[in-house]
Amino acid sequence: MSDCATGWGEATSFGNETEIAGLCAHLSALVARQQISGVQPLLAALRQTEIAPGRRALLSAVEQAGMDLLARRAELPLAEIMGGARRDAVPFYANINRGISDRTPEGFADRARKLIDDTGACAVKIAPFDGYRWNFLDWPERRAVMDRGFARVDAVRSELGNDAAVFVDCHDRFDLQGARSVVTELCKLGVVWIEDPLHMHLVAPEEQRRLRAACHAGGARLAGGENVTNCAEMAALLANGSYDVVLPDLRLTGLQEGIAMLRFAAASGVSASLHNPVGPVLDAISVELAASVVVP
Repeated sequence: MSDCATGWGEATSFGNETEIAGLCAHLSALVARQQISGVQPLLAALRQTEIAPGRRALLSAVEQAGMDLLARRAELPLAEIMGGARRDAVPFYANINRGISDRTPEGFADRARKLIDDTGACAVKIAPFDGYRWNFLDWPERRAVMDRGFARVDAVRSELGNDAAVFVDCHDRFDLQGARSVVTELCKLGVVWIEDPLHMHLVAPEEQRRLRAACHAGGARLAGGENVTNCAEMAALLANGSYDVVLPDLRLTGLQEGIAMLRFAAASGVSASLHNPVGPVLDAISVELAASVVVP
C-alpha cells in the first residue's frame, strides 16, 4: 500500500510457479501505473471466467494479504475481522504424506511418533499407498501395493496407541471395488478418517453414500472435497450426502468464499477441515478462519 504497510498471503501452487511469477509482474506493473486503493482492483485484474490453478492461488493470496493488512491496521486478530473468534483453540492433525524418504512401516511409525511428540497434534494423517493406480496395475500387483500400505498403517497405529488418532489419505487411487476393500481393511486397523478413496464424481451419489455408510460401520468418517472452488460446488457436494468432513482449500476458494463454505457445511451438520498442503502463511490464515466458525 502507499503507506508501506504489509499484509501476508500465500500463493504456493505446485507446478504453476512460472505462471504466478508472470502474474505478479503484471500486478506490479499495474501498481506502478495506477494509484491503487485496496485489493479489489488487483483482484479484478486477475479474475477470468475460467481460472487456472496458479491464477486462482494468486487471487487468494492477494485477498489474504488484503484481509491481513486490515487486521494489522485494526490491531485485531484476523478471526475478528472475519466475523469474530468463536473458539479459543482449533484442533489440528500432523501430515506425513510424502515428507519422509524412509517409506518402510518403521519409517512411518518413527515419523508419526516424532510429529505427535513435537507438535501435540490430535492425529497423524498418512498417505500409505505409494504406487497404487487401479488402472495401471494388474490384480497381483495391486494386492501387493495395498498390503504394503496396510503394513504402514498398522505400524503407525501400533506406535501411537491412544496418544493420537490415525487418518489415511488415499489420494483417489482406487476404483469402487478397491475403495470398498480398502475402507473395510482400514477400519479393521483402527483408522478413524478415510480421505478420497476414489474419484467420487465418477460414481453415482447412492454409491458414494454406501461407501460413507461402510466407513460408519467400521467407526470411521469419510473425508474429501479439497478441489471445490465455490459455494455452488460445495452445495452439490453436500446435497449428495457423501462426506462426514469436507476439506475446502483457501488457495482455490479465497477467504470470503472459503468461510462461506465452512459455515454452509456447519449448517448442514457436516464437519469441515481446511486443506493446506503448502506453507506456514496459509496455515496461520487457516487457523484464524477456522476459529471464526462454530463446527458441528
